[in-house]
Amino acid sequence: MLVDLGLTLGRTILWGTGLMLLLGLVILTGIGLTKNMGPIELVMGYLQSNVKGTVDVYEHMGGGQEKAVQLRHFAKTFMEIITRIYPSLVIVGTGFVVWLNVVLSRHVFRLGNLRYPQFAPTDGWWSPEYMVWGVIAAGFSLFLPVSGIRWAAINALIVLLSVYVFHGLSIVLFFLNKYRVPSWIRLGVYFLILFQQIFLLLLALAGLFDQWIDFRRIRHRKSSAA
Repeated sequence: MLVDLGLTLGRTILWGTGLMLLLGLVILTGIGLTKNMGPIELVMGYLQSNVKGTVDVYEHMGGGQEKAVQLRHFAKTFMEIITRIYPSLVIVGTGFVVWLNVVLSRHVFRLGNLRYPQFAPTDGWWSPEYMVWGVIAAGFSLFLPVSGIRWAAINALIVLLSVYVFHGLSIVLFFLNKYRVPSWIRLGVYFLILFQQIFLLLLALAGLFDQWIDFRRIRHRKSSAA
């Protein structure tokens, strides 16, 4: 198990995500071979059939011809967007599941009297500094006229910004712990972050600019101690 290797929290999630993606790719490839389809083609076909089924059900319910046309137009646009960003959605979704398992498994390990790795406090975590160059490169690549490069850039940007969301979340957690914010207020903060997309954007920006501003003064304290 990865938790027995003595890795940091970030590396544990990184390797766990990579292994999960590899396993999923192998399984999808095996299923696709039985249908003479590639793994991405298999998943896209499944999504398209489900979207089409939803539209057909709406039409049979008597939603009206005009509404049906609007829904079909929306379904087409939705599939075009999903086709472009599907790889990044899979990576981000898998990473989130791995992170959730690592966090929640702490209680399971304690109930079973198993040793849980001593990760560094999550409120002091930050993303690698070199990631900012990936964000800059992906951002500029979006303006290139080559469709393949733009496709890779938008997916890379989504993945990198998702990492910065967790960076920003660790900043929020740091200040919640520092000022000993009550549990009911914490729940309200987490609720807003979960259901208001604008807060996800703010977290990503906070994580990105923390590379220079150092909101928690962590690097400043380390340099002073050195």
